[in-house]
Amino acid sequence: MPQNYCYFQRFHVLLQASIINAMEAKHNSDNFEAYWAEHKSELIARAPQHLRQEREDALKMNTAGDWLLAIVPIIVMVAFLSAELIRSEILNFATAALIGFAIYVLTMLVKPYVTGKRSLVDIDNDIKAYFRQQPRT
Repeated sequence: MPQNYCYFQRFHVLLQASIINAMEAKHNSDNFEAYWAEHKSELIARAPQHLRQEREDALKMNTAGDWLLAIVPIIVMVAFLSAELIRSEILNFATAALIGFAIYVLTMLVKPYVTGKRSLVDIDNDIKAYFRQQPRT
């Protein structure tokens, strides 16, 4: 009986330690996210050159896919307005604007696949991972 109690006690101590470690990791992650929110531009400026360059290139309109995706929402809006599916001109325009916005969001989601560029979210996550490994100064 005392031996079983000893195993239970060890298990309990290990469980507590793992819970404390998980809470500390979450706290450190939350601290870093707050630090990132405050100092994002500074951290991006101090990031490794290849990540900064990749981030700048992701924002540029330097591929045919970028230009194609930029004009697709406009083409869809003009086509919808030309079709005159709604008799009221104001409602027709408002609906065209909503459709154009929805198409724009969709084009931003497919942009990495069409252009071959990584999304800013992925690049920023790599920059965050780089700074999580580095001690803060």
